[in-house]
Amino acid sequence: MRQKGFALILIVIILALIGIVAAYYFGTRKGNIIPSPTKITPSTTANPTTNWKIYVDKKYVYSFKYPALWEDKTDANDKSLGNFTIETDEGEKIHGAIFSGIPDPENDNSNYGASKSFIISSKTYLLVTYVECDGPGCLLGSKRLDVFNQILSTFRFAK
Repeated sequence: MRQKGFALILIVIILALIGIVAAYYFGTRKGNIIPSPTKITPSTTANPTTNWKIYVDKKYVYSFKYPALWEDKTDANDKSLGNFTIETDEGEKIHGAIFSGIPDPENDNSNYGASKSFIISSKTYLLVTYVECDGPGCLLGSKRLDVFNQILSTFRFAK
């Protein structure tokens, strides 16, 4: 009787081992591998423009963001025309000027990325330019083209 109980336990153990080996074999065959769940972590990349100021032009109904340390130096006459001037904390300037005529996108490419045209209507456009100083002999800006491009990326026109 004792041998029958021992034999029964031995058979159960052997069958369990065969079951484990079979499950592993069939579960790991090519195409049958069950992937473990992947933990998806949301991106924590901060938006660098989050705390920037917002410039709004009510006449041509557009807006854009600019760094908090920079100042809006637009005088009332320019603002009434739809123009603007934003001055950096180091004296460079970003100018926006409304022009009539036909936009020239080729001009944007020839200015080393320091200008960008936005179409306001079929005969009116806004030219935004980044300069290192004002007046004769001043150069288009190059020190902060990355920030200038961030500013350009925030331009929005209301519908």
